[in-house]
Amino acid sequence: MVGGMYMYEDYMDNLFDRRPMPTVAPKVGDIFLYTVNRGDNVYAIARRFNTRVDYIKNMNSLDDKMMIYPGQQLLVPVLFEKMPPMKPQPLPQPQPQPRQSYELYF
Repeated sequence: MVGGMYMYEDYMDNLFDRRPMPTVAPKVGDIFLYTVNRGDNVYAIARRFNTRVDYIKNMNSLDDKMMIYPGQQLLVPVLFEKMPPMKPQPLPQPQPQPRQSYELYF
């Protein structure tokens, strides 16, 4: 039974392993294995890696509830390049209009 306990602890250690993501960012067209962390959901993963929720769902045979759990490994396809944040364009300054004057008679 002691051996079983060690095996269980090793399993739990591996299940919640928080290894850092690879330093090389995945490229468009790549499919990589992602280990789900606590607090992750399919929508956040899709947004983080520039892909679509339905692709992750289909590649990993998830049902409509899309329940995932920490330690689960998902295949994630990268579909789009991450766009750099857009800098707001300055609004054009309105040109001053010539004033018209009116005379009022009472």
